[in-house]
Amino acid sequence: MVKKRAAGGAPLRREVPREGGGVGGPAGEALGAGVAGGGLVGIGARAVGGDRLEHQGRQAVEVLGVRQLVRGGGREAARHGTAGALVRAGAEVRVHAALHVLGGVLQYGIPAYRLPKDGLNKELELFKKLGVKFVFNTRIGTDVSLKSLQKANDIIFIAVGAQKDVELEIPGRTLKGVMQGYECLEEFALGKKLPIGKRVVVVGALLADDECRGLMEVSEPELLRSETVDIATGSSEVNAARTSDGMFFERGEAPLITAVEQRIAELLRWPLDHGEGLQVLRYRPGAQYRPHHDYFDPAHPGTARILQRGGQRVGTLVMYLNTPDKGGGTTFPDVHLEVAPQRGNAVFFSYDRPHPDTRSLHGGAPVLQGEKWIATKWLRERTFT
Repeated sequence: MVKKRAAGGAPLRREVPREGGGVGGPAGEALGAGVAGGGLVGIGARAVGGDRLEHQGRQAVEVLGVRQLVRGGGREAARHGTAGALVRAGAEVRVHAALHVLGGVLQYGIPAYRLPKDGLNKELELFKKLGVKFVFNTRIGTDVSLKSLQKANDIIFIAVGAQKDVELEIPGRTLKGVMQGYECLEEFALGKKLPIGKRVVVVGALLADDECRGLMEVSEPELLRSETVDIATGSSEVNAARTSDGMFFERGEAPLITAVEQRIAELLRWPLDHGEGLQVLRYRPGAQYRPHHDYFDPAHPGTARILQRGGQRVGTLVMYLNTPDKGGGTTFPDVHLEVAPQRGNAVFFSYDRPHPDTRSLHGGAPVLQGEKWIATKWLRERTFT
């Protein structure tokens, strides 16, 4: 705590409840050391009637010994937990947020399937009811200085959060057009247009590990030798070009399937009912799928029958359910690209017409060691029945 005196000459010392000590020491030491920067969160407080709490920034703390204010909540939970604790202690609290929404990384950095936003927003509303004031679009070091917060307040709470992604150790991560996950989630949540490629997009961590395991476990008893479309009749047949085992789920067949399909529809902004059911495939050592196109060739006699169920295919999403020991990449010969299979990641590619000019020729390279499991979602022009 900053040792300024409240009106009447008595030192203001309001201890903030936490699991092991008060906030004053670490915060005061940080201020004395002259900590500053755009990623800081500053909280200052005065007792009601003269006291004010200033809390600025988009993140709250995992440093200065203050994270214990909340139980395992990370930066944003620490920020709002601190504000809540101080307002309950009798301070007038003001939170300055860098964005135009509350919650920071909890709001835009964690997908809704892992942290439902309805519950988060209800909790944030509780802080408003407690009397916490919020000021948006404000950053320390840009819109308000740390010195001004020190001068205006008796108690300052400093928080510094991580500002850099942890890169995935996969080939191609430094190529042009690659966005880190944190940046991508923020841009998407804020409604900004993502600078994605025209044809091929690699998505990191689309599925959680437990979802990958769940899809594998549920589908394994149903696996049979994979088939391909018979171009003459429109039915399916075993083909030497495809040596995997596979099965199909009906749309919405189980809660896990529904959750994954809904996420895909939101990510790709394509109606859920315009997609075929999920197909799960297992490739054993040596199994592969030679380069092919996923659209239905209009020149083949069986295509007219296939198109009756939802029109032409226009896009493919391949999701990796495990990481093979060696091999099994998804290849795109026309653009000299190979995507490494990494559990939870996915690759999406589109084709706006059934023609080789779309350069959507792709294949599954042979698995050299271990097994490869994938789940595939094909998008159709119209409702798929």
